[in-house]
Amino acid sequence: MMGRSAAGGVEGRTVRRRRVPRAVGLGLATLLAGLVGLASPVASAGGPAAQASAAAACPAATVVGLRTGRHPSYDRLVIDLRCRLPRYTVRYVRQVTADPSGLPVRLLGRAFLLIILSPANAHTAAGVRTLRGPTILTPRLPTLRQVKLVGDFEAYVSIAVGLAHRVPVHPFTLTGPLRLVVDLGH
Repeated sequence: MMGRSAAGGVEGRTVRRRRVPRAVGLGLATLLAGLVGLASPVASAGGPAAQASAAAACPAATVVGLRTGRHPSYDRLVIDLRCRLPRYTVRYVRQVTADPSGLPVRLLGRAFLLIILSPANAHTAAGVRTLRGPTILTPRLPTLRQVKLVGDFEAYVSIAVGLAHRVPVHPFTLTGPLRLVVDLGH
């Protein structure tokens, strides 16, 4: 008589496995994964199954660019990302500090925002910087004075923003390509 184990498996049965050459096993696994992906409308439409597999394949977002722009009633900061959208916080701080040292960071402006992305990196596993372009931008726009990458440590990326004064802040994400956008009122 067979019964269920506490772990939910079947007890009391011996299963014989036949050995399959590794190359054949990997080839079959790849073929089956491809067929399942093609047959699943949820995965191809970017639904929960696709998001779960993307998160497994890419555990952290990669920061690849910082851009700024001026518009009639607001300034804009765009953080270009690769792989996935991370969680983020955007908040005013009295003093900007570098992560992980905790040392004060000089920044142009009278008001300061700190943007923290997680899980995210601005470097590869080999330690090579992924951010194309400078890590400090000084556009001197009506509101947005300066942007600095101030931390990239243990899957947290910190970006400081110097502003002329406190303004309404509107952060949001966009896809195709992936990016975090922060609009700063004039």
